[in-house]
Amino acid sequence: PAAALPRGTLQGRQRDVTVWTPQREARYMRIVRGAGLTARDRVLVLFLRELLDKRLNDRLRYGADKLVYHPSVSLAMQADAAIMTIYAASDGARIDAVQRIIDDEVARLRAGHEPDSAFIADRDAIAQRFRASAGNAHAVNDAATQLFVATGGDRVMPDMVALYEQVTPSML
Repeated sequence: PAAALPRGTLQGRQRDVTVWTPQREARYMRIVRGAGLTARDRVLVLFLRELLDKRLNDRLRYGADKLVYHPSVSLAMQADAAIMTIYAASDGARIDAVQRIIDDEVARLRAGHEPDSAFIADRDAIAQRFRASAGNAHAVNDAATQLFVATGGDRVMPDMVALYEQVTPSML
């Protein structure tokens, strides 16, 4: 008889976890946390989620190796804290390559170097998409429930469209 496969095994540290399934699929999750966020920081975290989602899709889903079907970046915010979860599922044999690309993108953003042409193109596309959606009442309601939280000395919500259009890597 065939050996029974485990239901799933977890590997990882507090900030990242890999779940191995019996079907030999690996699901990788990278967790990034932040606290003490101002209203401006909250807008930058939203931008960061959009940027990471775009870059990881470009590299993991649409890249030459097509390592995953759909990576995702989710964000949970409450008061002055945020938790961003980066998720990708792949064939177990390819999960190391997936992890390297995710780590590379996070490290590149943390380095905060001067914007290159790729960053500027991504920023402008994200800002344009946000500007187009910000005129919709549903989008304004969504933003209000996520962002209009006065923390510390915050009394005025930053101009989200302007901040999206001006963001630089060093701000992230």
